[in-house]
Amino acid sequence: MENRTPAGTVTDADNIFNISFDGVGLDHLRQLSLWAKVTSICAFIGYICTLITAFFGHPAAGQADENSAAIGVTLRASGVLGAFLVVIIGGAINYFLYRFAVAVGQGVQSMNALKVNSGFDSLRLYFKIIGILLIIGLSILVLALLVALLATR
Repeated sequence: MENRTPAGTVTDADNIFNISFDGVGLDHLRQLSLWAKVTSICAFIGYICTLITAFFGHPAAGQADENSAAIGVTLRASGVLGAFLVVIIGGAINYFLYRFAVAVGQGVQSMNALKVNSGFDSLRLYFKIIGILLIIGLSILVLALLVALLATR
């Protein structure tokens, strides 16, 4: 009789996160979590700088007449909205990178495979979101190029 597993169960061959690490692998994971944490924290600092620049930057400074001042205020409002959009999307993406760094760092330090697995799951979500946003962005770019080509005829 064959040795079969019931349908819907996960075997060791199906679980890509069920990996054992040696000393060198653990050291690489420590370095990986450190640099992922540094990267995500730098990104969060950059988002804070983006918000500060959007709120306190004055694109209308030095404009003499009322009409150009009104245009500057409109540009500033759209710049603030754009900055909020970038901060929200980028913050959500880098949150998953930070979760990866923290979970893998804690998992390697305490030799807890479940923490390392949850960290790799966060990294998988991070790259999945970036891939989806990249596909959307490239699709919009292709559509814009098609519209520009059709508009020139």
